[in-house]
Amino acid sequence: MICLVAFVVFGFLGLFSVRYRTLAREAFECVFRRIRLRKCSSGLDRRIKHGMVKSLRRFPRIARFVYRRFEIISWIFTISFFLSLGYTGLSIYNLAVHGSCSPGGECPFSEGCGHDGCTVNCTCPPGNDCSVACEPGCECGVCKNES
Repeated sequence: MICLVAFVVFGFLGLFSVRYRTLAREAFECVFRRIRLRKCSSGLDRRIKHGMVKSLRRFPRIARFVYRRFEIISWIFTISFFLSLGYTGLSIYNLAVHGSCSPGGECPFSEGCGHDGCTVNCTCPPGNDCSVACEPGCECGVCKNES
């Protein structure tokens, strides 16, 4: 089912380049046929399979393993692709709404001081006192300036 991942990736790249639009069209046809439980007639899945195995020609045992179990490996790639895409979307949502990648934890992309529950353990840029507004019932500290 690697055609599904190829459709998403080539569809996005097709927005910027004409070269990928034909590949996205082939991937869509392949996905549409696979949904109807038919074999992919465009040959895109075979080209991707042969391209992956060709890149492993220095390691014949691994190449043989990938060639024989390509369908299982492609399902693993497909599932992990959509799981990571979903988790990325959730993190972006939490960053926009809560100001942190996870509502109760730290995020390297959040602004200001780090906040791990109620206590603040962080350092701030020089000239910034980084006072943190506390939630009721929490004991919060003030960040120490770096020297």
